[in-house]
Order: sequence, then C-alpha cells, then structure tokens
Amino acid sequence: MKKPDSLRKAFTDAFPDLKENPDRFRLWIEEGNVRSHAADPTQTDNLDFSLEYKLVVVFDGWRRSSLLIWIYLLRWLRQHQPDLLTPGQSEDALPFESDILSSEEADISFDLKLREPVKVTRREDGGLDMQVVEEPVALLPDTLPMVEDGEPLKSIWVDGVKLV
Repeated sequence: MKKPDSLRKAFTDAFPDLKENPDRFRLWIEEGNVRSHAADPTQTDNLDFSLEYKLVVVFDGWRRSSLLIWIYLLRWLRQHQPDLLTPGQSEDALPFESDILSSEEADISFDLKLREPVKVTRREDGGLDMQVVEEPVALLPDTLPMVEDGEPLKSIWVDGVKLV
C-alpha cells in the first residue's frame, strides 16, 4: 500500500521532528477489505481489485497548533484521496479526536477511509503484472493553499501568530 507511506512522508517532510521521534507519529490500518470484481459474470477476465481500509493517524504530544495538521492533511488529500474533500462523497467529513493534555500539548488522532485500486494485467509468459493506480488528477491546482505562483509557502499565521 502506497498511501500510508506517502502520508507519513508528507508529514515528516513538513515536521522533521516527527522523523526524529517516530513514536510521536503513528499510523495503522483497521477494517481493511479487498474488493474484487472477478465474481461478476460480465468481468470474467478482470482481475483488478481495490484495497479499501481505514488508516488511523495519531500524533502524540503535539505542541503546535492543530491547524497545521489540517492544512497539510488537506493538501495531501487533494492529490491522494480527493473524494474525501467532496461534500457529496464525504458525509462524515474527516472525524478526529483530541486528548488535551495541557494548554500546550495534545494527542490528536483521525481516521481516513482510503482506497487503492490495483490494475492486474496478464503477461504473455503466464504471469501477472500488478500496479497500484494513482489518483487521476489533483482536486485543486497546486496553487492552493500551499504554494502561490509556483513559489513554496513561506509561513502560516493564525490570529496574528506565526506558526511556521
């Protein structure tokens, strides 16, 4: 599965201390399913399938504004699971929980319902080629919200306080 690794990279690139302290940023999969269409009589030669699962993401001892998590998550979702950003497709929105440990620290967790289609092609030598299919096109252009005019975002402010 590619999406958990991709999400981990997005957050550890944005917050290098998570790479240095991996126990503070955990991911795991729950409620995974493999969905195949091979049993459908009209799809007899179709071996394609999808991996569908709930990815649980936990930040332990988060000491920054939680808004930073959401802005980076939304950016990642635009490219890797845009249907979660579409109101008609995301009735549950993005559920999260937070254990507020103090005025400066919290444990924050959220669940993502992800899907990774796998294209299966028969080889002439009798084998199979399998490829995880990427999302077709990002939901929004990369000019929003993290870059402007092709330039990287330089800072994020909340209520007049610079966070990044």
